[in-house]
Amino acid sequence: MLSETVMFRVPTLINQNFSAAGLGLALIALCLSPAQAQSRVLNAAFTPTPIQVDGQPEDAWSKATPSDIAICMNPQRTAQLGDCRVSGTVQALWNGPLLYLLFTVTDPDVTSASPQDTRRSGVQVYVDQYDDKFPKFEEDDGSITVSAAGQQTGNRTNAGLPYYPALWSTHLHSYAAASRIDSTGSKIGYAVEVSWSIGDLPLKNGTRIGMEFVINAASSSSGSPQYQVYWSSGNNKGTNDNTMWGDVILAGYDGKSPMQLNTFMLQQNITKATPSSSSATGLVRGIWSGEAAVDRALVAARTALQKAKTQSEIDSANTALDTALRELRRSGKYPDPYDLPAVNTLPDPFTFLNGARVRSAADWEKRRAEIQDLAQYYEFGYMPAPPQGLTAISAPNASGAANSKSITVTVQDGGKSASFSPVLYLPSAGTPPYPVIVEESFRAVAPPNRAFIQGGYAVLSIPTTDNPAFGAKAA
Repeated sequence: MLSETVMFRVPTLINQNFSAAGLGLALIALCLSPAQAQSRVLNAAFTPTPIQVDGQPEDAWSKATPSDIAICMNPQRTAQLGDCRVSGTVQALWNGPLLYLLFTVTDPDVTSASPQDTRRSGVQVYVDQYDDKFPKFEEDDGSITVSAAGQQTGNRTNAGLPYYPALWSTHLHSYAAASRIDSTGSKIGYAVEVSWSIGDLPLKNGTRIGMEFVINAASSSSGSPQYQVYWSSGNNKGTNDNTMWGDVILAGYDGKSPMQLNTFMLQQNITKATPSSSSATGLVRGIWSGEAAVDRALVAARTALQKAKTQSEIDSANTALDTALRELRRSGKYPDPYDLPAVNTLPDPFTFLNGARVRSAADWEKRRAEIQDLAQYYEFGYMPAPPQGLTAISAPNASGAANSKSITVTVQDGGKSASFSPVLYLPSAGTPPYPVIVEESFRAVAPPNRAFIQGGYAVLSIPTTDNPAFGAKAA
């Protein structure tokens, strides 16, 4: 079995052109601190039998080399601590579409009472599924937290949008936690087991999954986090930057041992194809040509999921369903986007969709209306009719910002309601009525650009995570 290794990455000098810039990059890489320049590697050993995820390690785990989780940081991650009483190891196994992780934690003060996951004893797993090490949150990045008592939480969806599901909601297969007891019957810590779906990756030796592992050490007396213990880097910035995470590498497969059937992609396509009134949870029906082919492939896929005995049966059903989904075309008054011709330059505004040219002012009015209709059809959607009810209630801004009001806007229609809470900032100069700048902001409580306020403009700041177009809270 391969042993744990530490990788050191430096820039590659191509064709031996050792330029000054190349030398500078190499020197920078060599001068980086260990936490910056190194990323750890954990080899996941192949197990011919699936693991029962129950928090109680079985004999198969003896094949997996433990790797220390030992970089102890203060809760703010601003300083490394030298005397931490909590320690742990992580081990990895794999069989087919499942990666198994075992955390063995020694902790003299285990607590899980807090409603906040970072204030509970437990482990965090950060995942960069496709191991692209990109310093910005992407849809293949995510994290889960499992407490010593088996409580599970995870990162939120991207910008709160339901059609970008959190990675763990699709890939977390199972998890469990159990106390660790010494020979005298005293509790000395806990163990956490996790199985993670990797069925969307090549199931072979050498496949890499970007990961970071963290132990949360909480205090039962104060109910606050004492410190966090990291595996690869104490400079962890969460899902906002995965460049310092390490890698788990699939290893040890002999090329002939049986694997569990990989149904991951088939299950994903079944979810996509299942009829739904919401595109966030399935395929909206009644707007496509080719729906009958999807229905036939969906029936066959569900049958294969229940009865298939071989991977080839699963793959065949998945290919058929995936093909049917890809061949769907929108059955509207304009062509499906896949059927539109490629345009490699800016489109000509004076050419109609049918290829005719604008030759008069009257033609332009028709073309102008066509452009508006195309934008609504393909991009924005059509403006709905006015709602049955709309209320707006102002109140003092909770942030205390001067000349500002918090406004709760509630829309009622069709027996449902949705609300969002923009903030109105009034200018410091001029007299009403004021011109208003409407902006969408991730943080409506943040004051707007001072140039607007000083220039006599009011600013209505709408939080993108809270308005109806971006998934507002609805009743």
